[in-house]
Amino acid sequence: MKEVQVKIPEYISIGKHQELQFLDQLQPLDRMLKVIQTLSDFTEEQIKEWPLQTIAEVSHLLSNVTVEDNEFHAIVQFKDEMYGFANLSRSKFGEYLDLENLLKDPINNLHQIAALLYRPITKHRFDSFSFQYKHGVDTVTNNVKDPFKWYTIEKYDSELREERSEMMKDFPTQIILGAMGFTSATAMLGLNSTLSSMKIITEKEKMEAQKKILKGLSESITGGGGLYTDSLKPIFSVLQEIPA
Repeated sequence: MKEVQVKIPEYISIGKHQELQFLDQLQPLDRMLKVIQTLSDFTEEQIKEWPLQTIAEVSHLLSNVTVEDNEFHAIVQFKDEMYGFANLSRSKFGEYLDLENLLKDPINNLHQIAALLYRPITKHRFDSFSFQYKHGVDTVTNNVKDPFKWYTIEKYDSELREERSEMMKDFPTQIILGAMGFTSATAMLGLNSTLSSMKIITEKEKMEAQKKILKGLSESITGGGGLYTDSLKPIFSVLQEIPA
């Protein structure tokens, strides 16, 4: 039997992630074929020449890449340019509106969401960046309490987002999903604070909800290590006072 050599991709890009989203609708053998075809350089005709055992083994090997943990990184060097995560608390209404509309179809719009949430850095206050190479991109590993105070990103423009979105199909899925999880969790924290200030929930209920959200954040995105405190709490300074 001829030996098959398969190159395991370093990460799943947004474009590949979008292609793989509807595999559950396929029969098992068709699903294995689609996984291999999408994540390797082999054509459908080449794959169909393999023994069934090889198909199953290679499919399983490649499928493991799709279950990597999501990670949040505030600063990412992608395609030789520095991108910073957008601090939505400082965003204009149009940016919120576009994000809300894109989230109506998050899978098909994932590259558009990435182009909205990660934009080129125009100014920063770092003397130097410390990088680590992971998921096919360089991520900053400096630990600071609130990275949003340390850099400025490009002003939001929906036309620029549209232009850049095609390129963002190469962006690591693990990072954008981690960023979306971070955005969702911090939005929930903000909502809890609002409900507390309006006396709709008690201070105790607010703190219990915050601890639960923070626990989820620490388990899902602190593995990213990118530009936030070691304290297993989100990067907003006000949240650093929440007891563990």
